[in-house]
Amino acid sequence: MQIDNSQNLSSFAIITPSYDQDFQRCQLLCKSISRFVQPPFKHYIVVEKRDLKLFSQLKNQHTEIIIVQDLLPFWLFRLPKIRKTWFSLKGVPVRSWIMQQISKIALSRVIDEEISVFLDSDEMFIRDFGISNLVKNNQVRFYAEPEGNPIGMDTPHQHWHQSASRLLGLTATPMPAPDYIADVITWKRENVTAMCRHIERIYHQSWFEAVSKTWHFSEYTLYGTYIDRVLQDRSSHYWDPTKILNSYYDPNVMTEEELRNFVNSTRPEHVAIMISAKAKIAVDRYASLLELE
Repeated sequence: MQIDNSQNLSSFAIITPSYDQDFQRCQLLCKSISRFVQPPFKHYIVVEKRDLKLFSQLKNQHTEIIIVQDLLPFWLFRLPKIRKTWFSLKGVPVRSWIMQQISKIALSRVIDEEISVFLDSDEMFIRDFGISNLVKNNQVRFYAEPEGNPIGMDTPHQHWHQSASRLLGLTATPMPAPDYIADVITWKRENVTAMCRHIERIYHQSWFEAVSKTWHFSEYTLYGTYIDRVLQDRSSHYWDPTKILNSYYDPNVMTEEELRNFVNSTRPEHVAIMISAKAKIAVDRYASLLELE
């Protein structure tokens, strides 16, 4: 397979899936983008139709609101008042978490920008960020930590690797395996399109159908496996194991001292910070610390 390496790499897209419960966090992310992200770029916030009115107030010259339903085939749909599940006319119901990943793949294929950068609503920039953070010698940054998923992990990573290999028609990736999951992840549109076509050749059905029937699934593991094991040096990526976001995944609420210590633990390579929505920490508690009020 030949990949076209002549695409325009002078701009990029930021893609953020969100929903009503994360609106304040997404609003803070938008403020951080306005302050720190250097044009040209476009920010796409992906929400369900029911949340369009709420999120429309975030729309501006750099930000567009995308409706999830507009990205999907007709046979994937919601039923009223059922929030955690999507329904399929071609298979079993699809969990919302899986559908969010499907929507990220779908959007990154159809936008104008060749480079997609993924940030969740509970993440925010704290330092200047632009195309120079993403492109070196016409190669796009690709996060991969060799052997980052060791043997015997008590997380689903091994299942995600197995599913990715199966979708791509490959033998299972042996453990220890590379870790492709982090924050501020970067993809190339051309590679995503080629990956989806590859899946369709293997399964003789749309990639939507193949992926929506997959129980254990990680979109980042799928893309990473495709880059490492299929495209290899034809991907126009450069490999970077550096995590460029300071993250707090603990579901426990931090005290004021713990919150301040966490913010102060940010290292020079961190361009962004994340305080998990699961911790249920009020946005205004850390917006002031980050000077994003």
